Amino acid sequence: MPPVFKTIPEILFHTLAERPREDCLVWKTDGRWQEMSTRNVARTALEIGAGLRRMGIQPGDRVGILAPSSAHWFLFDLGIQCAGIITVPLFDNLSEDHFCHEVSDSGLRLILVADVKQRDLVRRYLGDSMPVVALDPAAGTSLDEIRAGHDDATLDRLREQALATDPQALATIIYTSGSTGTPKGVEIQHKALANQVTTIFERYPFDVDSDVCLTCLPLAHVFERMVVLYHFASGVRLAFAENIHAVADSLREQKATVVTVVPRLLEKIVEAIEANSKQGGVFKRFLVGVALQEARKPPSLLRRPLRALCDALVYRRIRAMMGGHLRLVVSGGAALSGRCERMFAAFGVPLYQGYGMTEHSPVIAANYPGHNRKHSVGPAFPGVETRIAEDGELLVRSPSVMRGYWNRPEETAEVIDSEGWLHTGDQGRIDEDGYIFLTGRKKEMCKTAGGKYVVPGPIEDRLAGHKGIEHAVVCADDRKFVSALLTPDVESIRYKMRAIGFHGTLQEYVDGPLQGSVGRHVERVNKRLDSWARIRRWAVVPPFTIEAGELTPTQKVRREAVFAKYETIVEGFYEENR
Repeated sequence: MPPVFKTIPEILFHTLAERPREDCLVWKTDGRWQEMSTRNVARTALEIGAGLRRMGIQPGDRVGILAPSSAHWFLFDLGIQCAGIITVPLFDNLSEDHFCHEVSDSGLRLILVADVKQRDLVRRYLGDSMPVVALDPAAGTSLDEIRAGHDDATLDRLREQALATDPQALATIIYTSGSTGTPKGVEIQHKALANQVTTIFERYPFDVDSDVCLTCLPLAHVFERMVVLYHFASGVRLAFAENIHAVADSLREQKATVVTVVPRLLEKIVEAIEANSKQGGVFKRFLVGVALQEARKPPSLLRRPLRALCDALVYRRIRAMMGGHLRLVVSGGAALSGRCERMFAAFGVPLYQGYGMTEHSPVIAANYPGHNRKHSVGPAFPGVETRIAEDGELLVRSPSVMRGYWNRPEETAEVIDSEGWLHTGDQGRIDEDGYIFLTGRKKEMCKTAGGKYVVPGPIEDRLAGHKGIEHAVVCADDRKFVSALLTPDVESIRYKMRAIGFHGTLQEYVDGPLQGSVGRHVERVNKRLDSWARIRRWAVVPPFTIEAGELTPTQKVRREAVFAKYETIVEGFYEENR
């Protein structure tokens, strides 16, 4: 029987007692992999917690973590939880306004950082008013200082207090990305995260002797944070990739069998494979080109021999590029394109799409081995009730639903009704077998001036299916027709420029060949849309950035900010057609 957890400290100390290992955490430093035992993880967490208490931080206080994802981020969090304190993850690419809002709104007492870079950001935005503890001693008060000087009796008392943590207590406040306004703090209780970890044991059992799990997504997001807690609780070897660019190397070096990803990472892998297919001799280019063309098509009995040949000559090399040992790849955070889904299935990489939201800690549904339905986000997790409201919105209810939004009772009441149903804001349907299919965002449904409804999400996904397009934003609300702003995918375009021998600048390519290619792509997209939903005008604008306020830290587009910045272009679409 899988264990049943109620708090994060319970996960930590149960794992120490029941599933200890000498290499439970591994990470790379100066080109070499380092290891930490379960025993040292627990002691380090207790020392961090005791150090925070000694500094005057009390249970219920809030402490921020501003650091890249790493084993030490995980240790920071465990230490905070052992002390009964509330973790508030922070991003170093937030705008100054949003950063200061999150610090002030949550009432942070202290911020844990990795090095001088993050310390300097805190000082730049907040001055000397905010205490900082750093992993790097060069940044000031060091983590080693607050860990030192605690005797075993002190740590034993803290351990007992940690195990007595109330499951109803807040574990963390995670600020939403703020794609539609000021970020809101999502209150997640211990019981919510612990319930997620407990539930995953039923769907994704691991083999402690053979599985190696790689983490490469930001731990500041609740998805990866919960996943890492589960990996740790499972007693497997948990490896931390140095950064998102080192994922392929880490997969190979650690012989990883399990990894969680976001669709954009999978798209980047596909783009790299496609770019590589244009390198080498004529025969290689022909062979890989045929194999990739085959991978984009739905499987069929007639093409089975060709698939087998492609697998023997090309796909097995792609699997080797991804480490050669993957048995479970779970994608979440955004919709997975049909093209990506088909290609990874052809490559023989077992890919499962899931769905969740921060307000649900986060997983609501996911496909899993033996239950993987194409285009769906899978069946609901055990213990999660789902239903479709009259207006098509997906509602969910479970122990993982947030307590509410920090300091925002009115907005909490807008998304959690009197019966405990969380209103996801996503529209969808549930088939006869319980698989959930998402069809769009409720709030993003637009109504044209002609009274026709347009759902931007699916249209934007199709537009962004072009290899040279990174983001697409559809404009239709109260307009005579539908238009779109598109941004170039700089990395993919540079690959293309090298492949075709284009010697001009990036901007010259965007202004020239890309325009024609995108125009033909828009025509193809339009053929699949109702007449009132077709794109009549579009423009390619500079890439969106977090710093300019057009993207959230999780790469979601801030639509209002985009429309405000490019108001002249958008209005120009309609000026010429009045």
